[in-house]
Amino acid sequence: MQVEAIFGPIFGNLTGVILQTAPLAVLGAGPEPVHQMRIATRRLRSAFGLFGKIVDCPQAASLKAGARALAAVLGPPRDWDVFLAGTGADLTAALPNDDAVARLLGAASHQQQIAYASLRRTLDGPAFRKFGAQLAVFAAQRAGSHGSPATVPGLAAFAARILKKRHKRLRASGEGPDGAGIATLTVPELHNCRLQAKHLRYSAEFLAPAFPAHAIARYLRRLSDLQEALGHLNDASVAADLMAQLGRAGGRGYGGGLVRGFVAGRAGNYHDDIASAWKKFRKLDDAALFSAAKSADLDKD
Repeated sequence: MQVEAIFGPIFGNLTGVILQTAPLAVLGAGPEPVHQMRIATRRLRSAFGLFGKIVDCPQAASLKAGARALAAVLGPPRDWDVFLAGTGADLTAALPNDDAVARLLGAASHQQQIAYASLRRTLDGPAFRKFGAQLAVFAAQRAGSHGSPATVPGLAAFAARILKKRHKRLRASGEGPDGAGIATLTVPELHNCRLQAKHLRYSAEFLAPAFPAHAIARYLRRLSDLQEALGHLNDASVAADLMAQLGRAGGRGYGGGLVRGFVAGRAGNYHDDIASAWKKFRKLDDAALFSAAKSADLDKD
C-alpha cells in the first residue's frame, strides 16, 4: 500500500489521455489522437503489470481486460497510418508513376478506412462507455493517493529491484541465447529485444522519481534511442505483414513485392543503428544508478 501511492497520479494521467482523445478519434481528427490513445493504453497496461500485485482487485482485473480489448482495436488503424505515412510515402516518392504502387496504396487506404470504422464503432459502443466509466471511478478512488521518494517508504527498494530485474532481462535478450551479441540476432529475437526495451522504459519512467534526476534522464535517453532504433526495424516487419493482409488486393503481386524489397533494402541501415544504440546502452553504469535510488536502505521493501 505504501508503493501504491505513486500509482494514483500515473493512473489518473493515463486515464485522462484516453478519455480526452477518444472523442477526437471518433470525430476523425487525424492519426494523432489514435496514436496518443494507443500509447496511453500501452502505458496503462504496463502500469498494471508493474503494480499488479499491489493494486490487485476485481476492478483492476476488469480494467486490464478492457485495456487489452482497446489495444487490439487501436493497433490496426495505427499500423496502416504508419505504413502509409512512412513506407508508402517513401515508395511513392521513389516510383511516382508506378500504377501497381498506386493500386496497392489505394487498397491500403481502404483497409485503413475499415480499421478506423471498426475503432469508431468500438468507441461509440456500450463496452467502451462502461470501460471509460470504470476508468474514471478507479482514478477518482486513487486521486488522493500521492507520493514522492521522501514520503513513500519502500519506493526506492521497489524501484531498484524492478529496474534491475528488467534491465538484466533486456541485456540477456540483446546478447542472444549464445551470448554472441545483438548483431547476430534474428528479426524475431530483435522483436523480443524491442519489447523488453519498451517494458523497461515504461517502468523507468514510472519510477523515475526514486532516482537522481540527471542519472535517470541519461538512462532513459539511451533506452529511448535503443527502442527507436529497434522500432524502425519493427515498422519494416509490420509493413511486410500488412502486405499479407492485402492479399489479392495488391499485397501478393508486384506492388507487394516492391514493398517487401523496399523494407528489406533498408534493414541493413537499421541493423547498424541498432548496434550503435545497443553499444551506448551497454556502456551505462546501471549498478551505480540502481544503488543511487533515493532511500537510506535498499534492503528494505
